[in-house]
Amino acid sequence: MSLQYTCVDDIDEIVKTSKASFEERQVEISKFKSPRSQDLKLRLEVLKSLYYSVKDHEAEIIEALLKDFKRSKHETVIMELVVLYNSILQYIKKLPQWIKPEKIKESSALFMFSNVSVDRISLGSVLVISPFNYPVLLGLEPVAAAFAGGNSVVWKPSELVPNTSRLLEDILTSEVSSKWLKVVQGAVAETTRLIQNPSFDKIFYTGSTKVGAIVAQEAAKHLTPYTLELGGKSPVFITEHFSQSNMRAALKRIFFGAFSNSGQTCVASDYVIVHESQIKLIKELSKDVLDEFWPLLNKETDYTCMVHETAYEGAKKKLERTNGTKVQPSNVAAELSKNCLPPTVVFDVEWNDSLMKEENFAPFLPFVTYVDLDDAIEKVNHYHKNPLAMYIFSADKHETELIMTRVKSGACMIGDTLVHVAAQDAPFGGVRQSGSGSYHGKWSYSAFTHERTVIRQPFWTELMNGVRNPPYTPSKPKMAQAFIESKPNFNRDGSTKVEYKKLVVHAVSGALVALGIYKLFQS
Repeated sequence: MSLQYTCVDDIDEIVKTSKASFEERQVEISKFKSPRSQDLKLRLEVLKSLYYSVKDHEAEIIEALLKDFKRSKHETVIMELVVLYNSILQYIKKLPQWIKPEKIKESSALFMFSNVSVDRISLGSVLVISPFNYPVLLGLEPVAAAFAGGNSVVWKPSELVPNTSRLLEDILTSEVSSKWLKVVQGAVAETTRLIQNPSFDKIFYTGSTKVGAIVAQEAAKHLTPYTLELGGKSPVFITEHFSQSNMRAALKRIFFGAFSNSGQTCVASDYVIVHESQIKLIKELSKDVLDEFWPLLNKETDYTCMVHETAYEGAKKKLERTNGTKVQPSNVAAELSKNCLPPTVVFDVEWNDSLMKEENFAPFLPFVTYVDLDDAIEKVNHYHKNPLAMYIFSADKHETELIMTRVKSGACMIGDTLVHVAAQDAPFGGVRQSGSGSYHGKWSYSAFTHERTVIRQPFWTELMNGVRNPPYTPSKPKMAQAFIESKPNFNRDGSTKVEYKKLVVHAVSGALVALGIYKLFQS
């Protein structure tokens, strides 16, 4: 299936139409007695349409991904579709609660009698740019989140998976209203035109750090907020005090994280830092685990390939340049599918090795040994700081806390790899080079809404406002400081002191309220 790129000259009009659709929807729902209820109704309708548009075409999506890069059916179902379905259904279930204003118990005495709440309002028209490696999940989960937030969306899927991108466009444009979703197909020119458009109210980008920096730079020109989901080399620590009785299970979990989707995962186990006392056992077990996972690897094996020939050749050259010792499954056919590379564990690797320069994004897993944990941590922070994920295998709490304290990462798993991305009620996101902002669950809703503070003031408290109004007198600042300004609950030496202010403020405020009510009845 060929992919027809959107005409660059048409893109500005598409963005304009998306923005107009949002504004028209806001006008329409404002006419209802309960605009919020109508807004909720429309959002739920489009989320349900999105869910069934994917669910009803599941087999076609699996086939499209198979054509694009021989994506394993198992991985498509388990690592994309199931996770996407769960996310959309969670949005549908939780949205009636999320859309309600959140009541705030304001601690400032100034708002003691006010009604304070936070209203999460829609942003408007948002741009979602998604990658090739998980094109369904990483494309449609943020689209669903944007719908949940009440936004219109312009979605730019990856041109590197043409069959999948074209199929999803055909499905969604026929089953999801164009007032909610527009699709732009293309590559660099089309993406550049999109991110340079000043009309977007948010940009959500998933991809490389290099392009993420370009997106951020263009967004900054128009003060457009953005979320960047990037990547980096995610390390695995196997420490001195990890139990060797669990080593085989640990290697299974690490290999799953490294070789799923042929390593083309932003949070893949990219390299392993292992204490020298553990490496002998790991070398003995690795071959067995590889053979257990892939007793036979040939053209018929349900195993994902590299996305295209350029990626294949680049990864192949990187593996050829390594000085490490390579270990692969025992039964690998002489001829594999096009652009297919076998899973490869590489031992005896140094920090300057070809596999340690940048994110591998291929089915390779280098092992680096260490003697001193502090030195290993310094190496991580020097060469590959701020990874998107970090994985720790240790039975020692102090070792674990030491690593977590000194290595900043977007996420951390202890005793496993990769599967944290499926957590529905915890945020997913990077830090600096690995990303900006987060999503998943309620964090997805927050990513596509603005938190607007709403304060409702009663008029019966007008008597108390005299202290803020002209004419200004010497006594008014003193009164304000006495009843509004917070005071520390500690002395100059740091010791805690008894706090009487709240008692005084409540007593005086109560007296003023009583006086206000008395005067109200008098009048």
